[in-house]
Amino acid sequence: VLDTSGSMDGDPIRHLNQVVTRFIRSTVSDGSYVGVVTFSNYARIRHRVVSVSSDAVREALVAAVPYRADGGTCIGCGLRKGVEALEDVGQPEGGVLFLVTDGLQTDPPNIADVMPELL
Repeated sequence: VLDTSGSMDGDPIRHLNQVVTRFIRSTVSDGSYVGVVTFSNYARIRHRVVSVSSDAVREALVAAVPYRADGGTCIGCGLRKGVEALEDVGQPEGGVLFLVTDGLQTDPPNIADVMPELL
């Protein structure tokens, strides 16, 4: 769940892109399930959750990692969309959301508003 809001413009979005790309290419184990969700003032699934079964799958996920930032910051929207991405492949219980953000919320719902839905 990746922050693409305006406050991430410049070095922050470049760092996000580098770190998440490295994570997908080097850290994620074969057979793990990974998807890419982005958020600014709204959220979207940029790559559905898939089993990482080949280099081609890894590169498709990397291609979905954002490199531009603009808009407000609705972290709650991103978290909800992350749960939706997990639900698309089954029950979300036991799933993990990996949130990358500068933490500057501007648009509701806030993290505290959606926490009961996540736990």
